[in-house]
Amino acid sequence: MRISLQDFSQVVDIIAKEATGKRIRKVIFYSSRIFYLQISSGRKRYLVINLDNTNPSIFLGELSNTPPTLVNPLYLFLKKELNNALIKKVEQQNNDRVVRIELEITNSAYKTFTRNLYVELIAARPNLIFVDEDEKILNAFRKNTIDSPRIVARGFKYEKPLNGAKSKNGSAEPFDHTKFINFELSRLNQSAMTRNQEKFVKIYKFINTRIRTASRKIDNIKADVQKAEEQLINKEYGDAVLAHPADKKWRTDKVEANGIIIRLDGLKTLAENAQHFYKLYKKAKNTIALSDKLIEKAEKELNESLFIKDFLSSSTEEEIERFVAQNALISPRDKIRLPVTKKYAPYHLENNGTTFYFGKTADQNDYLSFVYAARQHVWFHLLNQPGAHVVIKKVNPTDEDLIVAAEIALLCSSLDRGEVMYASKKDISRGESKGEAHVKKYETIYISFIRPATEALYKAATRLEVK
Repeated sequence: MRISLQDFSQVVDIIAKEATGKRIRKVIFYSSRIFYLQISSGRKRYLVINLDNTNPSIFLGELSNTPPTLVNPLYLFLKKELNNALIKKVEQQNNDRVVRIELEITNSAYKTFTRNLYVELIAARPNLIFVDEDEKILNAFRKNTIDSPRIVARGFKYEKPLNGAKSKNGSAEPFDHTKFINFELSRLNQSAMTRNQEKFVKIYKFINTRIRTASRKIDNIKADVQKAEEQLINKEYGDAVLAHPADKKWRTDKVEANGIIIRLDGLKTLAENAQHFYKLYKKAKNTIALSDKLIEKAEKELNESLFIKDFLSSSTEEEIERFVAQNALISPRDKIRLPVTKKYAPYHLENNGTTFYFGKTADQNDYLSFVYAARQHVWFHLLNQPGAHVVIKKVNPTDEDLIVAAEIALLCSSLDRGEVMYASKKDISRGESKGEAHVKKYETIYISFIRPATEALYKAATRLEVK
């Protein structure tokens, strides 16, 4: 909601009417671009300055439950300078989207000074500039260098920006100030994600580092496996060299077997060359054998980190605070206590000693399949249609287990029959969106009717306990 210059003038007049003669009680940095100045006209009355590049704004509104401030050098400066400052005047400058707030400040020695706070709400280059009585700049949100056309730097005299506005004409409709305030308050709610990213910047960097590290690790392991598979032919080379009808102590730089030229080390005997091929083969075989465990470990780290990243983007500041308090995260190798809030907890039920798990939402499915389940467990889903994820945390489920799990998958979608696919969890990978999965290979089972016993178990299922 980009208001006209004429409407902007009305906003400034409304602010001036209430704020003039009041004092600034508190400074809060909601984010690096959004500042709150509490005004003495009411406990919840705040002058909000939003230096968003696209649509910067200023308004005076009522805020409840204001969060703790973010601390940075500009905040510390303004907190000291604006403490209990008296607002003498609020006015629009140069017929532009610039507001001058004249302040009377009393220091600890009871000396009184005049200060001006310029709020420049010009798209793409908004700024907040604090100057003394001689208009010399003391600090600014956005500074530049002395080779700039308009210098904004400490000690230089403040110059008003060039007025790019051509007209004060607004829309034909009268300005709705209440609608404007409601829109700006909704923007503050939408900026909670930005605030969290700034407040918890270390945890965001930590998790992103884990994601990059785990992804690279998986790619490197797969590349090593591909190279190793190419080396498996060395066993055939070794066999061919040993089968060559010549003295095994004979030295040559090549032999021919089945029409293929095998290059050899001419300084070694045939036996030594064969032994070298066998060593390469053994090393390649060991690499392939070890790769499953290494990929499982890396995928677990990747999926846990992606899960946490989703948690950070969809949780409240208080929930993230609790998560950070539970984890002293120092390096990407640290083990993390996962933030399993209730929305992620899947359902579970037990039948003849086997536990079945299933999700009813994308959050639950995502957590169950990519965080909770291990690679050796068995995963179920409706064939060729959306539905719940079902997991048996058991390496070798019985035929009865497979039928029960397939029935649960159908019950989750309110179906009484249908085809269900099942696969080893190691053949399942995370999709592009939450709760989506890609399946490399699978088998299917067709259920013609749901047994009453399974339906009773399904109705009695409970959520996993969340601590």
